[in-house]
Amino acid sequence: MEQINMRLSIVVNMYNTASFLPRCLDTLLDQDIPADSYEIILVDDGSTDNSLELAQEYAAKSTSDATMPTIRVEHHANKGLAGARNTGLKAATGKYLCFVDPDDYIKNQSLSALLNQMDEENLDVLRFNYQKVDEEGNYLADSEMESSFDYSSKIMSGIEFMQDRLTTSCYVWAYIYRRELIIENDIYFDESCYFDDVPWLPRVLPLATRMNIINKRHLYYTQRKGSLVHTVNSTAVKRKIDGQMKLLQILHDHKPNLRIKDWYNRMYTHLVVSILTTVANNLYSMRNEYIDRIKEYNLFPLSPDKMLKNNKHKITLINLNPKLFMWLINVKNKK
Repeated sequence: MEQINMRLSIVVNMYNTASFLPRCLDTLLDQDIPADSYEIILVDDGSTDNSLELAQEYAAKSTSDATMPTIRVEHHANKGLAGARNTGLKAATGKYLCFVDPDDYIKNQSLSALLNQMDEENLDVLRFNYQKVDEEGNYLADSEMESSFDYSSKIMSGIEFMQDRLTTSCYVWAYIYRRELIIENDIYFDESCYFDDVPWLPRVLPLATRMNIINKRHLYYTQRKGSLVHTVNSTAVKRKIDGQMKLLQILHDHKPNLRIKDWYNRMYTHLVVSILTTVANNLYSMRNEYIDRIKEYNLFPLSPDKMLKNNKHKITLINLNPKLFMWLINVKNKK
């Protein structure tokens, strides 16, 4: 049941992240908004460590401590990140909604500025900046794409944002959303896709009539050595590549507004360059299979894009001959 005074729902997905969870939750509790104005929904996705027990301890304490926000625990077995986010989304009751991964954490005493801007500017979506950190909390440098992101404040539509600002980094946790926008349009995460952020965000943003950007680092994004995007394990690499192929299929099946077609082309190009590079580095014997599968989506020639300028030479070579591109990478690896 929706609570009238609930301004914000924070959804935290959990899977075997007990070593990070207390840090995440402690920052969510150290905030500058009334405790009864926000809720924390912890969704355990079948953890085999003590993540669930830790979450239940925090939830139990919140029921007897009036200085704490409501903490609720949802539990199911292995639906994956998308499934956990969907469970949290369905359980949320707040006017606004945000997602926080359990190995990340937010800036102390920072929520009021975000929520006040949502209220004062009547926003559907607010994008904020973040700081990359390692597992010990040490600051990491921004990538060139992150450094060049345009954080200048301007009220715009979500379509305008996708046209002019959105890169290939589609982190759902870098935004606050008006929850009604998502619920009324029945937009849930695709549970068949490992990279669930990417197909979800371009379905939400075009619905936003008013959004803005704030250039303050409100979240600390932890770069974990064992995460899927940073792994060197051969089985996980294959999973990553096939996840990107699935993502190509999902995006290809979308029927985007023509005004955001350039963003889709940008993402297609980014994914194809990444897939072919990873296959050449790790699964070279399967190169023909992946090239043939990509060709089914009629994505060649890849579209160049100003936000992908670092890949300009790769895009040119792939358009000339994708097999030659992969052969050159493979040869370089053998040196």
